[in-house]
Amino acid sequence: MHDGVRRLSVLMIVCCAALILTYWMRGIGKDYGLFQLLRGEIAPPPAESVEPDPITAPSAFTPAAGPAMDLTNVKILALLSREKANLAAAVVPSVVSIEMERPASRRTVVPSPLFDLNAVVVQREREPGQGSGAFISREGHVVTNHHVIDGAIDGTITVTTHGSQQYPAHVIGYDPVIDIAVLKVDVEPDLTFKPLGFGDSSLVRQGEMVFSIGSPFGLDGTFTDGIVSSAKPRVVSDSVPPLIQTNTALSRGNSGGPLVDVQGKIVGINSAIYNDPNSFAAAGSAYGLAIPSNDVSNAVRRILTKDVPSYGYLGVYIKEIHPHDAITLGLRSAEGCLVNGTRAGSPAYQAGLRKDDVILQYDGKPFSDVNELVEHIQDTDSGQEVTLTIMRSRVKQELTAVIQPNGSVDIAEPAEAMVKESWDRAGLRVDYVAASERIDLQFQPYDSMVVITDVREGSGAERRLLSKGLLIHEVNDVPVQTPREFYEVLQQSTGEIYLRISFPGRRGSVQLPIPLG
Repeated sequence: MHDGVRRLSVLMIVCCAALILTYWMRGIGKDYGLFQLLRGEIAPPPAESVEPDPITAPSAFTPAAGPAMDLTNVKILALLSREKANLAAAVVPSVVSIEMERPASRRTVVPSPLFDLNAVVVQREREPGQGSGAFISREGHVVTNHHVIDGAIDGTITVTTHGSQQYPAHVIGYDPVIDIAVLKVDVEPDLTFKPLGFGDSSLVRQGEMVFSIGSPFGLDGTFTDGIVSSAKPRVVSDSVPPLIQTNTALSRGNSGGPLVDVQGKIVGINSAIYNDPNSFAAAGSAYGLAIPSNDVSNAVRRILTKDVPSYGYLGVYIKEIHPHDAITLGLRSAEGCLVNGTRAGSPAYQAGLRKDDVILQYDGKPFSDVNELVEHIQDTDSGQEVTLTIMRSRVKQELTAVIQPNGSVDIAEPAEAMVKESWDRAGLRVDYVAASERIDLQFQPYDSMVVITDVREGSGAERRLLSKGLLIHEVNDVPVQTPREFYEVLQQSTGEIYLRISFPGRRGSVQLPIPLG
């Protein structure tokens, strides 16, 4: 009984405390609080609620009284802006988009499970191609890159003007070394077009303002501006002429479009975009390369007169040696030129020339720069054997190469036994990636790579999520350019192999161990 009374007392105290606390926290009226409650005072009636005054006017809004700058204070900028617009209006109607179809020699690849997606290699009977060009005659002759129309199926080339008029076109001729082709639209003789003229590329100066027009990603009539980044033409290989370097914004589809000066004269034909495919920041550091107009106009003249010459071809990608690199390379001075890479199956590749070799002499002849070396190569008759004096890992040696017509490649096929062994041990089949395909996949044409075409179910490769369409660059740190090289390195491996793999069009690569057996 005593415990029951105690519990009841505690309960009453708690209830009273809760009641007092509620009154104290809420309050009743402005002058009534806890102490009034304890003294027994009666709470005043609640005051009538007061409605807020309705909003009778909107918030203040004062727009800008005028532009941030008066035209009198930006006269030069305003004039420059109008002149750029006038230039664009004058040259864009002369630039065309070029579409065609090619045989199913290339692969359409979608992402891989290695990158959290699915990869499929789609083989098609035909595939579309796209580029840019410019009218160079009133009759409808169009200049573009050879690589834009290379392999096009007859009767599939279509030229679309800036006014969205479409015309069939045929190839008049091409020069694969200069990378220039001439097309002719098939129209009635009385229909004429507005052509662009050629300027003198030898007068182009570093820092000079230039403009690129083309159809990046199929967006016709795209006009971008920039400057000539280097007055010294860039030599990248023996199969293309020295190129003008610019910083005009270019993307896939700009190839074949004109690079013009402030008068709208063609000073170059945009041919390539250069960046470092292994750099994640490369997309913002790419620059454009254009074929100088003097080379273009000479090539056009020869094409129209059916007088395209033949050139010697080694298939080597080269660059100048900077003085600070000479010590690292074991050279007494910045002599010779550095090999960036060789095209798989080319004479240079078959001769054993490799990346980071230094060419010191060509067939016993010294040369002052890469331009002179290229001239020596292109002046050599097809079939002639030449000696290359090189420096490799600080050791001087000689290689022998047989010069071939431009673009000649000889890819040795792997033996069936090698292919079967790879399938049984690693569960992989691979194929060669052509130079044009490497460019489409955003790599350099000399980059080492083969493409996976099949993966055996239950193999170590499948367990590592390898799939069709992935690119293999190295096997056990050995670069591979051809399927035969891949299978040869694989034959010499035991236990497991390490593959450096990337996905087409993506920056960076990963190295994966693949169990054998």
